[in-house]
Amino acid sequence: RYRMVRKDGAERFVRIDSSGIVGEAGDYERTICFIEDVTEARRLAEERRDLDERVQRAQAVESLGVLAAGVAHDFNNILVSILGTASLARMDLPEDAAVKGTLREIEVAATRAAELCDQLLACAGRGQVHQEDVDAHQLIRDMEPLLRSSVPAGVALQLVAAPGAAIVRADPTQVRQVVLNLVINAGEACSESGGRVLVRTSEQEVSRARLRTSLAGEGLPEGSYALLEVEDDGVGMDPALAGRLFDPYFTTRPDGRGLGLAAVMGIVRSHGGAMEMETEPGRGSVFRVLLPLGSGLPADTSWQTGECAPVGEARVLVVDDDPLVRRTVRRILQRAGHIVTDVEHGADALELLGRGVPVDVVLLDLRMPGMSGAQVYERLRAAGFDLPVVVMSGFAEEEMLRRFGDGLSGLVRKPFSAQALLVALDEALFDRHLSGPNAPVALREQVVLVVDDDPSVRRTCAAILENAGYVVRQAADGAEGLARYSPAVDLVLLDMLMPGLDGTETFEQLLVGDPAARVLFFCGSRIDQLRDRLLAAGARGVVRKPVAAEELVRAVEQALR
Repeated sequence: RYRMVRKDGAERFVRIDSSGIVGEAGDYERTICFIEDVTEARRLAEERRDLDERVQRAQAVESLGVLAAGVAHDFNNILVSILGTASLARMDLPEDAAVKGTLREIEVAATRAAELCDQLLACAGRGQVHQEDVDAHQLIRDMEPLLRSSVPAGVALQLVAAPGAAIVRADPTQVRQVVLNLVINAGEACSESGGRVLVRTSEQEVSRARLRTSLAGEGLPEGSYALLEVEDDGVGMDPALAGRLFDPYFTTRPDGRGLGLAAVMGIVRSHGGAMEMETEPGRGSVFRVLLPLGSGLPADTSWQTGECAPVGEARVLVVDDDPLVRRTVRRILQRAGHIVTDVEHGADALELLGRGVPVDVVLLDLRMPGMSGAQVYERLRAAGFDLPVVVMSGFAEEEMLRRFGDGLSGLVRKPFSAQALLVALDEALFDRHLSGPNAPVALREQVVLVVDDDPSVRRTCAAILENAGYVVRQAADGAEGLARYSPAVDLVLLDMLMPGLDGTETFEQLLVGDPAARVLFFCGSRIDQLRDRLLAAGARGVVRKPVAAEELVRAVEQALR
């Protein structure tokens, strides 16, 4: 392939094939050349290669997002217990207690760990975003002292704002993080030889073709965007190095650390923006951030805080699959005088409410196996439950509103302190009548948990009760029964003699966790000696083994009255 320039100056790429022509006597006569214009084919091949690269990059970013979001979710649940328990312990101590300082240090460390979770979520494009109309020019001017202190002494920093406004719809805190990160990188690229870092802000019309070739710009609408540009005349990068630049924790510096440009890219994506990068060894680098324009005047970004009056005792249903979170939330709420019921799964919450258990407010985790928080919320509303719902999540408020609409009563971000949780709960209940929910639509049959070490007994009981219309769960011993029990279980059918925890010990532990638990004992011997003692302890009845199907169903019905 050859590059040619036509008379009109247009550049074309051609492929030349030639072959010699030999006469009858075997002598060379002439050469025939075929010249094919392959400019268009070359362009299409380059576009296809660029598309493949962008698809691979998008898939890598998506995989990173799933991983980061999952790690952040699990880590946040651990931090809920650490931060919540520490703040609860500190609240219980007198003001002059020496250990309060130590507990405060634990809270500070947990909060710093939560900031790392925020960075992970930023990488995933799922960080917390509080968007408002922000003047990009003014934001950069306000950052000037910080930016000047962030570049090496020998590097000149220049700020240039184009005429006119550049009102961007963004989270000002996160935009500052983007600017600071880019300026620090630019300054360090210049640090060996001095140099210059230029920061520009302006508005630009951006075409669809330009967005398609940008980072994270695929699918964005063409139109006006705010442009934030950071340019340096430092060492630059070769294509191999530039290709890894947005990998988390990738760095060219021996002391480099952190999520770096991966977090920058996540922030830009979460704002519906795009990035461009130009770099060449020895000629410096340019990073451009394109963000959607706002529609109004910049908001007043000063913080305003207030307190909500406590609402008094409330009946709270906590729905979270993590036992550490449930335990911590229960302690915080019970200390504040609330009545707490906690369940592990969304289905358990729906069963509990369907049974008519009075609840004033639901604290709902977003990410749960089986039925997600959003699905539980939809089922609650579809069933006619007009309850305040407060979501516990590490994700952003805007994402919650997209998932739940405007019906949420509150959002508390994981990890949270005891005070933050109580304030969110009080705000959800404030100025609302706490007389209980409207009569709900029935959602289910009643649930019976059969706990017996004999599998044939469990199967037989399950078949009898399921035929009578009950939902049956099974457990092979007392420990498994305790693990599978939740307030959504209406009745426990409990064997008396089992290896490990026997029936009496299992019953005692059930009542410790839920004093309202209903238990029907299943005994094969000594029933006359045990009946009175078990009934006095709170059992709903005692059934002798073996038992006819009709007798078992009658005993269950009586125990559930």
